[in-house]
Parts: sequence; structure tokens; C-alpha cells
Amino acid sequence: AFITTARRYSSVVKHTRLIDYRIKAMIPASVDIQLSFKDANGDLINNDVVRYIPKGTIFKTENNVEFISIQDVYIPIGIKVYSISTQQKTFNDNMLIGVTDGTDDQVFSLGSNYVNDSLYLEVGGEIWELVNTLGRSTPEDKHFIVDISVDKIAYIKFGDNINGKKPGAGLELIGDYYTSQGLLGNV
Repeated sequence: AFITTARRYSSVVKHTRLIDYRIKAMIPASVDIQLSFKDANGDLINNDVVRYIPKGTIFKTENNVEFISIQDVYIPIGIKVYSISTQQKTFNDNMLIGVTDGTDDQVFSLGSNYVNDSLYLEVGGEIWELVNTLGRSTPEDKHFIVDISVDKIAYIKFGDNINGKKPGAGLELIGDYYTSQGLLGNV
């Protein structure tokens, strides 16, 4: 009831935690890239073969800002200009995020540029599942949440063996996830 009257971001974060709601992490900028087919003189020509551009293809601006295609695309014959949907994000593969200590409610930072719902996480070589809340997790569920702090940093949070399983001590957290430049990605 007080969300509409909150004046500070930190107040909104604290109010949403009371009802077990998670504020979303960063959402990357989106852009449609126009591919054009030209001859040696720079004149537009028709595409002469079916071209395949796989999901995950990286495009860069002149300032090295990365955009990644978000779906597989087949460019048909006879097209001069074709549009491809992309997002401004960078893939972080096989990153060591930290080592567990076996305590309840362990947290690990993902930084301020983590892209919402993009984390694939292994804990000690086992896959754990990203969920929206630990409130429905059993002591055996290998679940974790990503929570955003009042300073806009994304954190992984594990359970306490009541709501979600607690990882034991000395386990490496290895993650694959996307990061984004946020507003700087709006080119």
C-alpha cells in the first residue's frame, strides 16, 4: 500500500521484501539491426543465397558495444535489407562467483550489470535452479534466488535448509550469465 508514496529507491526495495517480491535486475537495451546487401560500388543488391544467422551472433558498434541476436534468422533470397532483433548484452561463461561456507542464507555478488533471469549456476558441479522465491522451496530443493540490494547490486541468495537447501562448505559456484551496459547500451 505504501509503494506509491515511497520517495527513495531503498524504501521500495524494503517494502517489496515484506511481501517476498523480487525487484528485477538489469534489462538490456534492444535494437533491430538492419543488414543490407551491397555490391562492390556500394549499391544495394538483392541477396543471392539463403543466409543463416544463428541466435547468439555478436554484432559490435564502432565503440565496441556488443549486441547479440536473440533468435535464429534465415535471410531469404531477393532481400536487399533485412532486420534482426538484438539485445545489448555480453555473455560471461564459466565464471567463478565464489566458494560456499556452509552457513544459512549465503549471498554472493553478481555486480550491478547482471541481466535479469540469465544465471545458469553449478554449485560444486551440481546444477541449481533459479526461482522467484525460496518461500515454496523444501529443504531438499537445490534452489536459489537473485535479489537486488538497495545499492542496485544483484546477489545470489541460498536457502537455510528450511526454505531451500543450504550448500555445504567449500563448494565452488560456477556460473554462466549475461551482463549489460544498461543506459550506455542505448546507442
